[in-house]
Amino acid sequence: MAIMKLIGVCTLIVLCCLSNVKAQEIDKKNNKYKVWLSLIDKPYEVNGVLYELKDSTIMLSNYKTYSEFIIDNNPTIELGISNIDLIEVRKKNRLAKGIVLGAVSGFAVGSLIGLARGDDAESSGGEKAVKGGLSLAIPGALVGMLIGSVKISFPIEGSLLNFKSHKKELLKYSTY
Repeated sequence: MAIMKLIGVCTLIVLCCLSNVKAQEIDKKNNKYKVWLSLIDKPYEVNGVLYELKDSTIMLSNYKTYSEFIIDNNPTIELGISNIDLIEVRKKNRLAKGIVLGAVSGFAVGSLIGLARGDDAESSGGEKAVKGGLSLAIPGALVGMLIGSVKISFPIEGSLLNFKSHKKELLKYSTY
C-alpha cells in the first residue's frame, strides 16, 4: 500500500511541475525557434535562428542564445527568397520536451492501470503499478517524440509572392 501512495504522490508532483512550466511569460528574444531552409539549387538545408525578414531576403543566425548573438555583433547569413524552396520552423527543445512529457504520461497511465488491477496471488497492486508504468513509458516517449518532431512548413518555391503571403506568419518566429 505504501508503494501505491508513493507512486501516486510522485505522479501528482511531476504533473503539477509540468503544468507550471508554461505559466511564465517569456520574452520573445529568448523564445527562439529553429529554422530549416531548403534551397532550390542545393541538395542540403541551411538552418539556424530566424533573425530578420526583409522584403526579398531572410537573415539567419546560427547562435544558440540571444546573448551570444549580441556579443558577436549580429553575425548573420542572408539568403535571397529566389533561392529558397521551403522554410520549416520548430520551437527549440520541443523534441526533448515531447519525449519527457510522453514518457511521464505513459508512466502515469501505466501506473494507474496497474493500481486499478489491484492485488492478486502473484503480485501486489504497487508492483503492477511499477511494471505498468515502466512498460508504457517507452511507448509514451515514442509518441511524444513523434509529436515533438513536427515542423511548421512554409512553401516558398523561390516566389516572392509566396513569401509575402507567409511573411506575417513567419514574423512570429523572428527574433528581430
